[in-house]
Amino acid sequence: GNGKVTRGHRHGNGKRLDGDSHIFVAVRPRPLTTQELAKGSWACVEVRQNRVSLQDPRDLVSKDPLHRTRATHFELDAVFPPEADQGRVFEATSSRIIRSIINGKNGTIFAYGATGSGKTYTMAGTAPNPGVIP
Repeated sequence: GNGKVTRGHRHGNGKRLDGDSHIFVAVRPRPLTTQELAKGSWACVEVRQNRVSLQDPRDLVSKDPLHRTRATHFELDAVFPPEADQGRVFEATSSRIIRSIINGKNGTIFAYGATGSGKTYTMAGTAPNPGVIP
């Protein structure tokens, strides 16, 4: 919370946990809905390169000149802006796992997040915009 970057379990990009295990962590926040925009909502997630920042609403309204940000920053293996297309997300996340599976390795692709956060869209997609799972 104090503006520091948290580098929790950043083991992707070929870094081994133990044995042949690899974890690759990626995030793509969903865009605000039309209803959220109409209500004046703002995006609390900011994306820059491989870094995601979670903004605190109190940062926007504080008039205290000594106010310290409560934003939290995370560095991940891949961070995509909300407008990133499915193909880009697939290439950076799922394509490497699928190649490993074809070569006889075990692999898992899963999405985690709150209801309405875009998991089904990212995984399954739509007919014109297929998701990351084959």
